[in-house]
Amino acid sequence: MKNVTILPSPLSFIGYPMNFPPMLKALIPNSKVIEPHLDILKVMEKENKEEILSAAEEVCKNTGFDDKNTAYLMFLANVVDQEHKPGDIIAAMKKYKMYDKFAKDANTDVVVIIIDYLRCANESLDLMPSFTKKLKEENDSKIILAGPLMYKNDLEVLSAQFEKLPHVDAICYGEDEVTVPQACEKLLNGENPGDIDGVGVRGKKTFKHTFVKDLNTLPIPDYSDTRMEEYLNYRAGTPSLTVWASRGCTAKCVFCDETNIWHPYRSRNPELVAEEMKHFHKKYKIKAYRMNDLLLNGDLQHLNKLCDLLKGNNKFFWGGMARAESSWNRALFDKMYDAGCRFLWFGIESYSEKMIEHMKKRIDPKEIIPITKAAKDSGMRVVSLLIDKFPGQTENDVKKTKELIKMLKENGCQYHVTNFRLPRYSEMGRHPEKFGLKLKTEEKPSAVCFFEDLNKTYDGQLKDNPNFWYWPLEGTPIVTEF
Repeated sequence: MKNVTILPSPLSFIGYPMNFPPMLKALIPNSKVIEPHLDILKVMEKENKEEILSAAEEVCKNTGFDDKNTAYLMFLANVVDQEHKPGDIIAAMKKYKMYDKFAKDANTDVVVIIIDYLRCANESLDLMPSFTKKLKEENDSKIILAGPLMYKNDLEVLSAQFEKLPHVDAICYGEDEVTVPQACEKLLNGENPGDIDGVGVRGKKTFKHTFVKDLNTLPIPDYSDTRMEEYLNYRAGTPSLTVWASRGCTAKCVFCDETNIWHPYRSRNPELVAEEMKHFHKKYKIKAYRMNDLLLNGDLQHLNKLCDLLKGNNKFFWGGMARAESSWNRALFDKMYDAGCRFLWFGIESYSEKMIEHMKKRIDPKEIIPITKAAKDSGMRVVSLLIDKFPGQTENDVKKTKELIKMLKENGCQYHVTNFRLPRYSEMGRHPEKFGLKLKTEEKPSAVCFFEDLNKTYDGQLKDNPNFWYWPLEGTPIVTEF
């Protein structure tokens, strides 16, 4: 019987399973999910075990933190940090020939490779020419490249991708649940999938944006092939999964590609969201869920309904991203807490009104502190996400953001700073000249652009967060990289 193998990105997140491979498994008959990136994790853990143990023991000794296992997982996560140490991981892959072994033993008709992790998407794409060549030589499998980061930009990008990836048979753009099952069926039947909207093949001239129009039609992901116990769960201190309550965003921030990738905004029936969380709690004892949504407050009616369905929930906790908008109030935060919401990440980016307007954030800086404080006072962990080195940033802009950081700390809220990066499919990536940016010549398909900043951008050096911190949640120690 013909079969399909689904692979996560070579450099994929190891904190908890990404849900695209299990979702595709639920949609594609006779398919299986293989996770070679976890084999890399095991190898690097073995090579660095003494160093990791020593670091974990030292931090426990110096801080009084008494959960050495959780501390160990945090330091292990640092060793296999895909974002900051991709070179180490790629070196281990090559040393132990992990993907060569898969290519030789695959015995599959179609291989679907999911590029779904923005922070190291370029590095994963860099591995594709050699890996797909080996896969084709050893197995003669049909190869599909997919995932949200293979978002269709234009025909020029498509041509460049196929030129650099001559062994790939099809590239699925848009939302995987629409395109990948159809493309697999065509290839298994010996047919060309080029007539499918959102599927790129050599020579194709037109495209149409594809997306799941009704999220309520999606099945519950099938994690039966997922090696749950091998993911680190270092952020939550307990087994975790991701869940969709909505897709898309109600905002159009100029630096964000996801608002375009997941366009348009859609909500999922709260009853299905609650049912899915309860299902995996019962089946796998899952106690923590990260909502994949770009914002939890995109549809307050749905959020309120979800909280009604989970009223008094003390079996598992959940949380996700949010916008700091005036629609928030303490009563809603209290209701969310009662339903099991324990963490919120607010996309703040800056405290400078000028920069917020430049970013097209459409939030009022005056509301940031009252909103984050209300969420924190309800009992939730609150993290404000900030961006440094944003093109055009001045010393005065940084001064204002430092004032925000001081107030956040006083209120018991956390913050996390990332340096500006330029996603190809953001408004800034598509029209860099409007923002004083010049793209550098690229000879490979990429999700993040290399650029020259023509602005006199001030380096605020805001990224001074501690490497880790602990947060007790109902007796469970929480360790994150923040």
